[in-house]
Amino acid sequence: MSVTRSQKPADRKKPPGGIQRLRDQIPSMTDAELVTLRGNAERLSKTGEQATEESQKQATTAFEVISLVDVEVNSRKDQKKPAPAAAEAKAPRKRAKASA
Repeated sequence: MSVTRSQKPADRKKPPGGIQRLRDQIPSMTDAELVTLRGNAERLSKTGEQATEESQKQATTAFEVISLVDVEVNSRKDQKKPAPAAAEAKAPRKRAKASA
């Protein structure tokens, strides 16, 4: 039995590609890699007046990458900030002197 192009085996799954794979990799990237990735995405997001359909797709994907990187960077900033309650708990408390 042969499989034509219009038929796909039900058990055959397409591996995640492009943006999904990148979405999975972003949390494991270093801060420097995120900066580079965001810079590259910014360059790709700028399309000229003579933009082709392909460059428009790249720009759309680039905007999505920028938002993913921004979410990750902000998440890391939030994790680095000490919680206000934790900072207060570490501060030594002053005791009032008892009069004798």
